[in-house]
Amino acid sequence: MPSDQAEHLVRSRQHALETGELKDYPQVSVGKKEAGAKQQQQQAQKSFNPVPTETAADASGDVRTMRRRLAESLYLVVRGGAGAAAAGGGGSSGAGTGGWDFPAVAHKEGESISDTAQRALASAIGRAHPVLFIGAAPMAHLRAQPKGTTFFLLAQAIDDPWDVRLAAGAAASEFAWVTKQELLGSYLGDARMRELVAKML
Repeated sequence: MPSDQAEHLVRSRQHALETGELKDYPQVSVGKKEAGAKQQQQQAQKSFNPVPTETAADASGDVRTMRRRLAESLYLVVRGGAGAAAAGGGGSSGAGTGGWDFPAVAHKEGESISDTAQRALASAIGRAHPVLFIGAAPMAHLRAQPKGTTFFLLAQAIDDPWDVRLAAGAAASEFAWVTKQELLGSYLGDARMRELVAKML
């Protein structure tokens, strides 16, 4: 920096200090106590070991627990007659063919779509687990062939992870907690359902 500019900066700073536009604070030296605390913090950061996101269920391939794929969202699917196909909605497979579907039941007259969705979930895993349905309106629908429509509502588990069991008398014979990629990979056999899930979730 040229000497005239340096002198100008010094004079400007001195003037600002004299007029009160600038305040000159004393330099604060770090004491032994503060230095020790900072050193402890640095040591703690070096020794920090994050909790692994891979669980025993991931290692064993157990899909019947929510204690898996901790970094991803999981979705409940059932197999054996309580899914969208069995409810007449054209799910991943025809009723009785053993394919995986989201829990579903046929709509009853006078029942709201939200009530039907809650009954569908309860028919698969009972009502012992707290669930928050996100809104009362469906997030998507799929027209069945030759007739009928399946509506999809999103629900969020509260106080998870749960230890889920099929409800007594449930039409489903199996359940699984799977990721979106797993749904699109090997769980949903119907092309229309896979296309819907790819957009919906």
